[in-house]
Amino acid sequence: MSNNGRTSDTTSATAVGIDLGTTTCSLARMVDDQRLECYPIDGNDKLIPSALYIEDRIEVGRKALELGLDNPDAVVEAFKRDMGEPHYHRKVRHHWIPPEVLSAFLLEEIRLRARPHIGDTRDAVITVPAYFDERRRKATLEAGRLAGFNVIDIVNEPVAAALTEFQHAGLLDGDEKRQARLLVYDLGGGTFDVSVLEVNGTEVTTLSSDGDVRLGGRDFDERLVDFIAEKFHEHHGVDPRSDFGFLQRLWALAQRAKHDLTDQPTTNVVCSFAGMRLGIEITRAQFQQLIEPLIERTIVTSMDALEQAGLTWQQLDKVLLVGGSSRIPMVTEKLALAAGRPPTLSHEPDLAVAMGAALFAALKTSPKLAQLRVVNVNAHSLGIAGVDVRTGEPVNRILIPRNSRLPASRRQKFVTRTANQRTVEIKIVEGENENPSYCVPVGKCIVTLSPNLPERTEILVTCRYSSNGTVSVSGLVPATHESAHVEVKRDGFMELESIPVWRDRLLRGAAPPVALTADMPVVPSIDSPDPLDHAQVLKRVDYLCQQLGEACVDSSVPVAALPAQRLVISTRREYLAIQHLLGKVRTAMAVERDSLQKSKLQSSAAALRTYLTEVERLFVFARIAFGSACVKAGFVPESMNHDADEVHNLTAAVSKWSKG
Repeated sequence: MSNNGRTSDTTSATAVGIDLGTTTCSLARMVDDQRLECYPIDGNDKLIPSALYIEDRIEVGRKALELGLDNPDAVVEAFKRDMGEPHYHRKVRHHWIPPEVLSAFLLEEIRLRARPHIGDTRDAVITVPAYFDERRRKATLEAGRLAGFNVIDIVNEPVAAALTEFQHAGLLDGDEKRQARLLVYDLGGGTFDVSVLEVNGTEVTTLSSDGDVRLGGRDFDERLVDFIAEKFHEHHGVDPRSDFGFLQRLWALAQRAKHDLTDQPTTNVVCSFAGMRLGIEITRAQFQQLIEPLIERTIVTSMDALEQAGLTWQQLDKVLLVGGSSRIPMVTEKLALAAGRPPTLSHEPDLAVAMGAALFAALKTSPKLAQLRVVNVNAHSLGIAGVDVRTGEPVNRILIPRNSRLPASRRQKFVTRTANQRTVEIKIVEGENENPSYCVPVGKCIVTLSPNLPERTEILVTCRYSSNGTVSVSGLVPATHESAHVEVKRDGFMELESIPVWRDRLLRGAAPPVALTADMPVVPSIDSPDPLDHAQVLKRVDYLCQQLGEACVDSSVPVAALPAQRLVISTRREYLAIQHLLGKVRTAMAVERDSLQKSKLQSSAAALRTYLTEVERLFVFARIAFGSACVKAGFVPESMNHDADEVHNLTAAVSKWSKG
C-alpha cells in the first residue's frame, strides 16, 4: 500500500484516520481495500496547521495564520497541549474555552473540507500521543464527538506510524513466521513519544511506551526566538518579545530558520522592530547548542523505554524516525550514537501517523481485510488511593503498573480504618508517584458496609483495564459478600455545549471584563474540586483569594490586612497610569507621519507594554495576598463567606499535603 496522492472515484466506506497534531493535522483513508491515501485539506496541501483565527469569523489552518499576522490576539494555537485541562490557557474573545471545543472546530473543518474525497463518512480513528493520560484521551474523544465524528477508537501515534512502516515493508502479509522489533521515535511539533513494538505474524504488540507531552518542535522554535530576541536586545536595547503582535512574526522567523538549518549549515534572519533592524547569522552549530539538552531528554526517554521492554539497542531490527522534527540532523546523530547504527527516517514522516490510523480503521471496519491484532500497553500506572495503616499517610497502591499488556486485571487487599465503618470510597488514580496527591484522579467506587463490622475488615479491590481503554473497579467484602462495581467510561467525560452554540457565543463576543487587569490564567471556577488533584486545588485557592481581595479593596479592613491593601491600591494606580500613558503613545503613533519619530514612539510603546505586563502580574499576586490576609484576619464580605469557608477548607488540605 502506498500514498500516491491520487483520489479514486471508487472508494469504500472505510473509516478515516486522523492525525490530530499540535502544529499540523492530516486525514487519510484506505481506498478499495488496497492503498492508503492522504487528502488535501488546506488548499492543495495534505497538512493543515492546527490554528484557529477567532474574531468576526472563524478561520482554520493557513488562512488563520495569515490573518493572525495583523491581529495576533485572535489566533489560537497549540491547544493540544492543554488537552485534559478545564480550559485553554488564555481567554478567547473574553471566554474560557475548553480545549476540546477548539479541537472540535478544527476537526469539523477537516471533515467538511475532506467531504469531496470521502463523502459523508463519519466513522474515524483519531491518534493520540502514547504518553497521553486518561483525562487527555477522554478530551480527544469528546472533541471528535463535538465535530460530528463517530470515533470508533483512538490509537497511539507511534503504533500508527509503525503500522504504516510495517505495511510498507510487507511485514503485515500474514506470514506467521515473520518477526521484527523496532523502536518508534516520534518527535512532532508539540509532543514526543517513543514506543518499542514487536510484530509476530499478524500480531503487533507494544512492549513499552514513554514520552513527554510538552516537548517538540515548538520548544526548538522557542529557543531560536529567545536567541534572536536577545541578540536584538543586545544591539538595540529593546526586547522585541515585549510586543505580542511582533512576537508572532518572530516565531515565524524562528520556524523558517529551523527549516533552513535542517538542509544547510547557516541561515540569515532579518529582524525589523520599532524602526530598528538587525541581520543575524545563525549557524547549525549554534542551533544544535541551543536544542541539545532537549534532544538529550528524548534519548534518555528512549533508553528508559528500551529498559522497560527488557531489550537493548542491539536487539532491535530498526529505529524508526517519525514526525517533522525528526528531520533535524542532530536527532539522527544522537540516535545513531546511542543505537550504534543510523536510524531510518519514515517514508512519509509528516503523514505516516494519519496513514497508520487509516490502516487501523480499515482493519476494524472492513471485513475484506485480514484481521491484524494490535496489543497495547498502558502508558501510566493505575492504582488505588489509600492510607498507610502504620503512618496514617495517603499512599498510591499501584495495581496495574505502566507498560502492562492490555487487557489487564489486578486484585489488592485493603482493610477498613475503624470499627462500624459504614462506607468505603475506592479512588482510582493514574500515575507513578507513591503519593496520590500527585497523581491524576480517574474515578471512584463506593462500597456500603453492614453495621457492626470490626476494625481492619478485609476488602478486596479489583481493577480492570480493557484493551479499548475502559477502566473499571470493584470492591468485595468477603465477610458479608457485599460488593460494588463502577466502570469509568471515556465517552462520559464531559457534557459540553454543541459547536453551533460555541460558535455563536464567540462570534457574538462579550463586553470587556470590568476588572482593571486581565483575569488570572487559572481555572475561573471549579465545582467541588477533587482533593486528590493537588494542582487543581491550589489553582482554586489562588482564584478565591484573588476574588476576596478584589471585593475587599475599598473596605475598612483590620490593621493586620492594611499592608496588603495598600499594595493592591498602589499597584492599581500604577497600572492605570501606565495604561493611560500607553494609550497616549498609541494615539500619537496613529497620526505621526515622520518615520524617525514613529520609530521612537514604537520603541516607547514596546517598553511600556513590558512594564504593564510586570505591573499586571504584581496586581494579580497582590490581590491574592490581600484576600489571604483578609481570611486570616476574619474579615470577609458577607456575600463571600462561602468562598472564605472554601479557602479555609482547601488551605487545610494543602497544609496536610505539605506535612506529608
